[in-house]
Amino acid sequence: MADTFEVQVEALTGIAIASNSSNPTQSELTQFLTDGAKDVINRLSKVASDKMALFSTSATDSDNSGVAIDSGFPLSVVRADGTAAANLYPATKISSALRYKATNVDSLHYRSNYNPGYYILDGKLYIVPAPSNATTNKGVVSYVTYPTVAFGDTSIGTSYSSVTVSSTTKADPCVLTATSHGFVVGDTISLSNFTEMTELNGLITQVATTPDVNSFTLEGIDSTNYGAVETTGGFAETVSYGFPDEYEYLVSKYAAMRALQNSMAGLHSDTDISTAFTATNTELDETQAVIDSINTNVDSAVTELAEAVTLVDVDIDTAVGAITTALERVNSAVGEGSDEFDKVAIEVKLANDTYDAEDVELAQGYLQTAQGYSNAGSNFIKEAQTALGEAQGFVGEVTARTQQVSTQVAVAQGYIAAAQGFATEVQTKVAVSNGYLAEVQSRLANLGQEYQWYDKRYQELKAEYDQAFAFGSQQQAQQPSGGKR
Repeated sequence: MADTFEVQVEALTGIAIASNSSNPTQSELTQFLTDGAKDVINRLSKVASDKMALFSTSATDSDNSGVAIDSGFPLSVVRADGTAAANLYPATKISSALRYKATNVDSLHYRSNYNPGYYILDGKLYIVPAPSNATTNKGVVSYVTYPTVAFGDTSIGTSYSSVTVSSTTKADPCVLTATSHGFVVGDTISLSNFTEMTELNGLITQVATTPDVNSFTLEGIDSTNYGAVETTGGFAETVSYGFPDEYEYLVSKYAAMRALQNSMAGLHSDTDISTAFTATNTELDETQAVIDSINTNVDSAVTELAEAVTLVDVDIDTAVGAITTALERVNSAVGEGSDEFDKVAIEVKLANDTYDAEDVELAQGYLQTAQGYSNAGSNFIKEAQTALGEAQGFVGEVTARTQQVSTQVAVAQGYIAAAQGFATEVQTKVAVSNGYLAEVQSRLANLGQEYQWYDKRYQELKAEYDQAFAFGSQQQAQQPSGGKR
């Protein structure tokens, strides 16, 4: 059994194509194959127009509904003359702008049953005069058609409707007899199984005329010098759908080129790479947010430390200065008090000596003087105590502010610790991001090699494909080479 077109394309490209595949999908491959058949026909129409009959089909218009021609290649158009179905006259092409004048008997552009015309409008072919039935007033169009080729097909092939030819003549043109053959002028037919006029075997040509419903002649076939007339019979098959086998490999090559292009395009949208890039961007975005948190915590720590420095530099220094001043006042007051108390000691001694001398009155004078000195000394001590109280107050302030500084420093330390934690998180995220970037680089390297192979294979197939048409209708290109890596 012949390989399917899918298998053929896989062999040419090395690309595995299945029901769940992409780049290409099986549906895309079917489209590539169908486009390939169309491209082969279009190219051959330019370099081997005589081969177009091999790709043709026929359709009858019996009600002026027109014949849809997707290819735009009508090969022959005939119309019955209104008296007999076999009396078919060739129609010539006219401009669609003249379609109304062609029906006006007074116009120079008038067309009759014996000189019909046709025009193409909106993708359909119409015959003038308009066909009105399927027999004596029918129109028959032979045209090139584009086949649909599915990925699971093994061939495009040619479909035939067969009749038995009972006899032939040695004449120009050769007349073939086949009961109720149903052929019309322009039909493409294939001849085979002739045992006497064997020259007819394998011929593919068109019906030239249909003298009656049981006979027809062939376009360009002069059998005058053939070996013998046919009396035992053969087969004449009209092509209802044509695509010769010898051109099918070109369809596979075209589809293979498109599949390679599709795969190369798919490499540019590799989902794994896109996912890795997305993950990298996510990590970097989160890293930036964490860095912002580091900045916030560091700024807060700096603020706390700045306030602590302010307290140390201003408030504590001021308080310490005040303590020093107070203590200096204490020292001064205590010194002066000490001096007063020294005087008291002297006066008391004098009083004691005087008392011993029994001079009580003088002793009392000394004692009163001593009392004055004592009171003065006591006042100095009180002043010292007041200064000491002030110094103690400033010491308390220093202690309080020192505690506040310690608290703010501790808060700053907390902010710094948080910033360190965020910095560790940043390092982790950067490491993850670098991992994704390494994955992207690895995949890009592999994809680059794959892309180069696909492109090289594409160029090889394109050269083979183009070369096949460079020979025109005279030569056939070689069958496809393998494409496995």
